[in-house]
Amino acid sequence: MAGFTLGNMVGLLSAPLLMRVFGNSTGPFIAFGLIGLLWLPLWLTSVTADPRQHPNLDPAELAYITGGGYPRTTEGSGVPGRAGRGGGKGGDLPLPAAGPGPMKAGKASPSTRLLPMSVLLRKPAVWANIVGNVVNNWGFFILLSWMPVYFKKVFGVNLRDAAWFSSGPWAVMAVVGYVAGMIADWMVHDLRMDISTVRKFMQCLGFLGPAIGLTLLRSASRPETASLFLTLSLGLSACSQAGFIVNFQDLGPKHAGLLHGMANTVGTAAGILGTVIAGWLAETTGSFRTVLIVTSIVYAAGAAFWTSFGTAQQLFD
Repeated sequence: MAGFTLGNMVGLLSAPLLMRVFGNSTGPFIAFGLIGLLWLPLWLTSVTADPRQHPNLDPAELAYITGGGYPRTTEGSGVPGRAGRGGGKGGDLPLPAAGPGPMKAGKASPSTRLLPMSVLLRKPAVWANIVGNVVNNWGFFILLSWMPVYFKKVFGVNLRDAAWFSSGPWAVMAVVGYVAGMIADWMVHDLRMDISTVRKFMQCLGFLGPAIGLTLLRSASRPETASLFLTLSLGLSACSQAGFIVNFQDLGPKHAGLLHGMANTVGTAAGILGTVIAGWLAETTGSFRTVLIVTSIVYAAGAAFWTSFGTAQQLFD
C-alpha cells in the first residue's frame, strides 16, 4: 500500500511538469499510460499461479505458505506467537495448506471451492467491509482529484505549487500505513489484545481522523495550514490498512480475494460517484465547504457502521 500512495504523490508532482513538456493537459495521460504498458510485461513474467512455481521465493517462506502457517482459531482473539495478524510487517494471513506437487488448473477440490456470493453477503461483517471500502474510496478519490483545485481556487496557489501542497500528505500516508500495521501487531502480540478490538480501534482512527481533519480544513486561512490538516486527514486514513483492508483475511483467508474484489468494485464506483458529486457541489455552492462537510459526515458514519458490525472472527473456511 505504501507504493500505492507514493504513486499518487509522484503523479501529483509530475503532472504539471508533463503538461508543460507536452504543451497541453494530455501529457500526464500519455506518460502514465506508457509507464503502465512498460510495467505490465514485468508483472506478467514475475507472477505465478502457484507459489511453488515461483523461482525467487525463499524456501522458508514457501514452507510457511504451503504448510498453512500457524494454527488459527475461529474467535477474534489474539493468538500468542502468530506473526502478521495485526496487519503489519508480518503481512497477510497464510494461504490454506497445499499438498505436494503443482496445483492443477481447472479442477477445484472441495477444500478450494469458494462459497457463492449470496452466502457471503448474508454476514453483516462482509457488509461492514463493503461500506468501509465505499467510505474509504469516497474520501480517497475526492481528495486525490480535487485538492490541487482546492488550493488553486481557495488560496490562489498556482498549479505547480498546489501540487506540492497536495502531494506531501500522500507521502505521510505511506509512512503511517506501515507504522499502523506495526502498532496493530504490537497490540495483538505484546499486549494480547482482542483482534476485533484492534481492528475497530484502527478503523476508528482511519475514519474519524479524516472526519476531524476535514472539519478543521474548513477553517484554514493559509495554504500551509490547509496542507497540515490535509496531512492529518490522509495520514490517519492510512490506519484503515490495519482495519478493514486486512480484515478480509480475518473473515475467510480462502475467500479474501473474492471478498476484497467485490468490496473494492463497489468502493471504486462510490469513489467515482463521489468525485462527480464533489465537483457538482463545488460548482453549485461556489466553494468547497459543503464538499468537506459531506465528506466528513460520510467518514463519521462509516466509523459508526464498521465498529457496529465489523469483526475479526473467522466466518468462512
